[in-house]
Amino acid sequence: MRVVVVGAGDVGTFLAANFSAAGNEVTVIDQSPEALKRVEENLDVMTLCGNATFRPVLKKARIENCDLFVSVTGIDEVNMVSASLAREVAVKKSVARVDAPAFYLNPRGVDRNVLGVSAILCASRLVSSELIRRVRQLDCEFVGNFALNSINIGVAEVADGFRHLDKPPSEIELGKQTRIAGVLRENTFRRVEEISRVYEGDRLLVCGSAESFGVALRRLSDRFGGKRTVIIGGGDVGFQLAQGLQAECGKMMVIDVNRSRCQRISEELESVTVVHGDGTNISMLHDEHVEAANCLLAVTRADEVNLMSSLLGKELGVAATFALVHRPGYAQVYDRLGVTGTASSHELVGKHIHMLTTPDWIVQRKSLPSCHHEIAEVHIPESWHGGEVRLGDLSWPSDCHLLAVSRHEEFAPLEPALRLAPDSHLLFAVDSAKINELSRTLKRVLGS
Repeated sequence: MRVVVVGAGDVGTFLAANFSAAGNEVTVIDQSPEALKRVEENLDVMTLCGNATFRPVLKKARIENCDLFVSVTGIDEVNMVSASLAREVAVKKSVARVDAPAFYLNPRGVDRNVLGVSAILCASRLVSSELIRRVRQLDCEFVGNFALNSINIGVAEVADGFRHLDKPPSEIELGKQTRIAGVLRENTFRRVEEISRVYEGDRLLVCGSAESFGVALRRLSDRFGGKRTVIIGGGDVGFQLAQGLQAECGKMMVIDVNRSRCQRISEELESVTVVHGDGTNISMLHDEHVEAANCLLAVTRADEVNLMSSLLGKELGVAATFALVHRPGYAQVYDRLGVTGTASSHELVGKHIHMLTTPDWIVQRKSLPSCHHEIAEVHIPESWHGGEVRLGDLSWPSDCHLLAVSRHEEFAPLEPALRLAPDSHLLFAVDSAKINELSRTLKRVLGS
């Protein structure tokens, strides 16, 4: 595969290294000779010095023979224009990094087919979606992001305080766009229709839109959600975290050194306590009783601040600490120092580009805990022309159960009359031994 990467900064170099390591032919374009020299010294790739918004530069890069064009400079406008020009000359797929959150119509960090660009990615929103997933997983055995972060699937154990003991799972109301999709009993996946009553020790497979998932968990039991949460950093990631978690968390506090950011958060998120202060000042953290928090998330623009704040939170007794990591390869350092979890914008951008560009129908697989089944995410490509195919027309292998469908990144009802469309995502619980059979079935019923 021929790949062109625009931008020789940290993100572009990280992506170019991954593409090159996978055996692809990679060209890196940047206006800085010094940045390209660093790339040439460390990677087996071709380089081109120039402005990627100029068509002669793109022509020199031979993008007409390119399979994938990725623009990840630090300038949103350069990324959008260059990726749009690439599509204009028939590049198969183009991806642009656009970091301005206000550009997006949804909070998930991915938009499709804007100005001809196959996909645009917001690094800060990808990070906030991942950290929200990690916070939710503190209460569950498993929580996964699927369908470009539009759907969450989680495993919630039935234990003390569960509100729906002895009820059929089909009668448990979790609210709009959320449902019980299955039950794990004795380490075996069971369909909802097979279970007449929910017992203590059962594990419920909860499936829903990312926006409603956390609130739905709280309807099962008070032990889900309701956490006292501290966020260090009120920039794009911190604001999005506070916005995404405020409905499901208990008391929430945001700490930031910038007064104008504090003002914005206090005006837009009334339920959030905002403190103007330094998240690495242990006296201030003591004064604000950070030790009473259940989790702390350090998401400033400085790795040193995020690491220090996370370690101070741990020292004060916060049970779970999370950090945003900017520099590639540093996440392991945080892990070794005892930080509960990290999120790397470089890795998340790379993961989403892979899912958006892989030729495979099955774009993601996640094992379910203590169970032979896994979650398999199927993406119907944009190029699919399957006609009038409805869910009710399809049959799947045994031990392969359809859990959810996402159309246009929206949680869709599982109705027999639902028509499949290009760019839809299907989520299955499938026995790991049947994954190849599912792949063959997809090719047979939907086309190769």
